[in-house]
Amino acid sequence: AYVVSEDSDEVFVLDWASMTEIGRMSTTLHAGQVNANHMAQLSSDGRLLFVVATHHDAIVVVDTETMENRAEISVGAHPSHVGSCGGCNLEVGYDLWVVNEDDDSISVIDMAKLEVTDTIVDPTLAVPHSVRFADGRAYVANIAGNQISVFDTQSHQRVDVLLAPNI
Repeated sequence: AYVVSEDSDEVFVLDWASMTEIGRMSTTLHAGQVNANHMAQLSSDGRLLFVVATHHDAIVVVDTETMENRAEISVGAHPSHVGSCGGCNLEVGYDLWVVNEDDDSISVIDMAKLEVTDTIVDPTLAVPHSVRFADGRAYVANIAGNQISVFDTQSHQRVDVLLAPNI
């Protein structure tokens, strides 16, 4: 298991069976400036861990075998949550969708190329907070809008908005 630490810029590696720490990975990007790691997503093959460095508007990519930083990917302002979407990218199979709370956008990262391939900006995004996938759609919960913006995972175009009634 990989456990993200917001205060120490470390990811703790735990053995599930014994619940003991078996390693640590540093995700520090800039000495003296805490990343405020918020969430992480493991690649489908388990070789890379994508860690959200909220204070640096970036994703830190850590090699899980060497436990070393492999890349830093710049994203939008104040990224918070991520979701891995299998089948979203027809070329390689997996995209990482990063919701950026402070600029109301979504950064889409090709998890094989380790680069942002698209930035989704839509007027229905109002402090987007999380993303989940089902049946070719991305469902993005919006804190400020009491709504869920629904996007097509291939075209990245909005196809619906689900409103929360009476809130």
